[in-house]
Formats: sequence, C-alpha cells, structure tokens
Amino acid sequence: MKKIGIILTAIMLLAACEKQKVDPPQHEPSTPMSLTETSWVGTYSYTYQGYPATVTWNLDFNTDSAGELFLEQTIAATPQPSVSLAFAYTFDGSIGTIACEEFVDTLGFEYDSASRTIAMELYVGDGINIYGGVIRFYPRGQQPSEPFPANSTWTAQQQVEANDTLVLPVKWDIDFWEYAMGGSLTCRVNNSGPSSHIFWQYDSLAHSGALRVNGRQYPFTYDPISEVLTLEYSPTIPVNGVVLPIGGTIMFCKKEAE
Repeated sequence: MKKIGIILTAIMLLAACEKQKVDPPQHEPSTPMSLTETSWVGTYSYTYQGYPATVTWNLDFNTDSAGELFLEQTIAATPQPSVSLAFAYTFDGSIGTIACEEFVDTLGFEYDSASRTIAMELYVGDGINIYGGVIRFYPRGQQPSEPFPANSTWTAQQQVEANDTLVLPVKWDIDFWEYAMGGSLTCRVNNSGPSSHIFWQYDSLAHSGALRVNGRQYPFTYDPISEVLTLEYSPTIPVNGVVLPIGGTIMFCKKEAE
C-alpha cells in the first residue's frame, strides 16, 4: 500500500452561536464554571484520497488563562505528524475565546452545561482540501465510543460445491476496528484460508457502507431491525489445487464478545 502523507494546517474559525441564558434562582448562589486544570477531547472522521482518516483534538486548560492544543491525525492506519500549540484563553462560564500566534483569527467556543461539552469550529487541510466543522469536545475519558460498526465483529457461514459430490463449509469473519485503523476480512475453508486487511466507511443515515479490500471497494448494507449486515463480495480461493469461486451476497450476524 502506498504511503500517504498530509501536512496539517490548523485553519480555525470563530464558531459561537448565541443561546438564551437562564438566570439561576435567586436563593441559589451562582458559581461560574471554571476550565482550569481540565482536559477535553474532540474527534472528526472523514475520507482522504479514498482512505479513512481521523483527527483528534486535545484541549488542555492548564491555568485560568493558558492552555495547550494537541492535534493528532491517522490516515489509512498511518499516524501523521502531530501538532502542539500553546494558547491563551478567556472564559466567562459559558462562552470563551482562544488566541494563539499560529492562528489567523481568535477562536470562539461555547460550553454547554447540560451535556458538559465544548463546541468549537476547527479545520485541517493539505493546502488544497479543507476538512472539519463544528467539533464537540468531551471531558477526557468521557467521550462517546466509536459509532457503529467500529469495534465489532461479524460472522457468516456458507456452503460451496467443490464438485458433484463434495460440499465445503466456508466461514467468514469481519472485524471492524476503529475507523482510520481499518479492520480485517477473514475467509476459512476447512479452518484454513486468507485474512485481508480492510478499510471501511459507513453512512449511519443510509445504513450502508463499503469495505476497501486490496484497493477495491465492496458495498455492504445493514438492517438495524434484523441486525444483519449484507456484503457483496465474490473472490476465489484455492482448495486442493482447484480455484473455487466463493462469496456473492454474504449475510453476516454480529458476533458477541466472549
């Protein structure tokens, strides 16, 4: 697989929307929210030149006025050079700003007390294409898990005719790792067979996606009612000197963790 590189450009824009503030009851003293000595994580996943990519932003508010932004990125399971930037910030309990010498503009961010999240508009680019948008930050260690089907395993069984009298069992397994890291697709006949590294993408609204195997895309769909994942994949496999066509429309069920 060719090596992919991308130069990270921190292009960050102001993203602050006004929200109606609700005054606390008069009998309850109001203590302003403080970000001092707190750490936050936000991620963004996208496709770069046909390969899955994930950006992770880490926000560390070290004091009441200074902090650090640490940016990491993975493309096609390949970590890219990281970026660490010191910043100064202001925060009034709900809305704040971040200023850094490397930024073209001051960043704006907003804290949502109901969800305990920070929202900020952030972008990365390679000089030609720009990726990003409004990123939601969660307290480090409390960010939600990867969306379906990340970190799940799926299995399927198939019967293949080798000749007029012999029928061979075929066992399929798909392991979806974290988005930018890919996963594996394994096919076994008589407990022996190849395993291929894959990359994947998935549209949660359309309940469909694709696996990238050896540079080619193969579509799949997911039925959330029956919990069946259907993959269109038709390779061949050598068995006892004979090349057998296998696959086709393969229906997978989720394999529960043991």
